[in-house]
Amino acid sequence: MSGEAPSKPRARRWSRPVPGRKLPGGRVADRLSRPSASIIEMLDALPAESARDPRTAKGRHTVLVTVRRNGVRVATPVWAAVGVGVLYARTQRASGKIKRLRNNDFVELAACTTRGVPLTAPVPGSARLLGPDEEHVAERALRRAHGPVRAFCAALQDLMRVDMCYLAITVGER
Repeated sequence: MSGEAPSKPRARRWSRPVPGRKLPGGRVADRLSRPSASIIEMLDALPAESARDPRTAKGRHTVLVTVRRNGVRVATPVWAAVGVGVLYARTQRASGKIKRLRNNDFVELAACTTRGVPLTAPVPGSARLLGPDEEHVAERALRRAHGPVRAFCAALQDLMRVDMCYLAITVGER
């Protein structure tokens, strides 16, 4: 038993995502977090020396800043977990940040509060979508970092069969 590799968690038959399915309306997260423009203003106002703050990549919540084709930055607070040299996040496959990342893998990261108020200056990085064979590593890291609340939210999204995906974000690369 001790020499065996850990097995991948298997998806339950009833939790298979429906392609394109999103969370139902109401946009609770939009009501809880600050508007993107407000977060960008706060990020730009932070002193640059706070970018070297060790909390940047180790915070439970992270502001993920992606770039539109026209150059406008869009900030989104996400739950994050640190893996081996990588920061993991889970989001809806149909979300705007995924569409922006397909065009440009450049991101900026900053530690933030639950509501999206930045605590550190942003640091550059690059993000990529994880394939199905790598998702179990990201899920394990997120569950370890956020505990039962995160596990409950993930189970609820699985029950609603929301099409979710994982991001692997490498800090400092471009």
